[in-house]
Amino acid sequence: MMQRIAERFTASEITVVTSSAKNSTAFDAACPYRIVRVEHSKPQNANIFQQLIHRVLSPTLLKTWHYFKPVHALLQQEKFDIIQCGTLRMAFVACLIKMTTGVPYTIYIHGDEILMGEHWRTKIGDRLLRNPVLNNSDAIFAISEFTKQLMLQWPIEKDRVIRIPAGADLVEEATVQPEAFQLARTLGIENKSILLSVSRLVQHKGHEQVVRALPQVIKRVPNLVYLIVGRGPSEGSLKRLVQELQLEQHVQFLGYVPTNELPLYYQLCNSFIQTSLDLSHQRRIEGFGLVFLEANAWAKPVIGGRSGGIPDAIVDGVTGLLVDPTNVDEIAQAIITLLTDPNYAQDLGRNGKKRVEMEMNWDQTNKKVRQVLETIVHQRQDAKVLA
Repeated sequence: MMQRIAERFTASEITVVTSSAKNSTAFDAACPYRIVRVEHSKPQNANIFQQLIHRVLSPTLLKTWHYFKPVHALLQQEKFDIIQCGTLRMAFVACLIKMTTGVPYTIYIHGDEILMGEHWRTKIGDRLLRNPVLNNSDAIFAISEFTKQLMLQWPIEKDRVIRIPAGADLVEEATVQPEAFQLARTLGIENKSILLSVSRLVQHKGHEQVVRALPQVIKRVPNLVYLIVGRGPSEGSLKRLVQELQLEQHVQFLGYVPTNELPLYYQLCNSFIQTSLDLSHQRRIEGFGLVFLEANAWAKPVIGGRSGGIPDAIVDGVTGLLVDPTNVDEIAQAIITLLTDPNYAQDLGRNGKKRVEMEMNWDQTNKKVRQVLETIVHQRQDAKVLA
């Protein structure tokens, strides 16, 4: 998300500060903005004093240890009007900067971090830091109404929490490209009814429930193929389940797919599905679900679990279908509906594409963010004049 927002600022408007990463030179060079990489040691490689901070007081403080100095140095070298924080933890760096320089900051909130995660709940330092970090922020961007309402359960001024429209990249023509036809031949899925999922393979994404629904679906749609894009800790158990249910001819695990190749898979599929579960007791829940909009952008109907922020991403019965993510029968029926009624499926897909074009795209997200940032900066400038 932060990358998509940053891309819509000019190189002279924004500098991105982030952690070091392997093989990042080519990526950084291709970006339209400057990237400053911060080297920092992992907790297990830290000295005794740093490990004490991490284990007892706060992982946030340890990260701040590495980020504060380079960010502060940038502010000394150049004039920056505002700091945007892509995570709640990194907002503590901005909070310190604001206390020492007066530069305002905003925070982007996605979902899991609001559910009182392990460190925010148990670490002494983080419990003490949370309220000052939130209350000193100038705006908190929530990616869904669900996320916003979770945020408002914390001690924060309501007007400071602003919902912004998460988005997808616009697609001019939702027609299948020749490369997609070649991919279909390579995968051996020509003339198949294709169901697609794109996500990390973890329990709360709901892949297991979809796989368990497939035997019912295959009775009605015998040429079904379920493509699963992504890797994760649940991959082994999912493959075992596929074997147990004798679905090897109907499920393909495709592993990691580069972002620039994902449009080929969206073009191939008939419907997209991700029945994310509400595992808030494990601090796992879907804050929104950008993949639904990405599929809609290609005029594909979507199926999502009725949990977390997914109802913000899917307009039930208009751009896709919402289901009880724990109900295998309901999931199966939704898949059958979309794969056996192509006219209805196409209507949902067209509606989804129109919604992306009108409101749920990164240009609209950037427009809203810019409005908020400009207001904050102008207010600060006015305050200086009045002083």
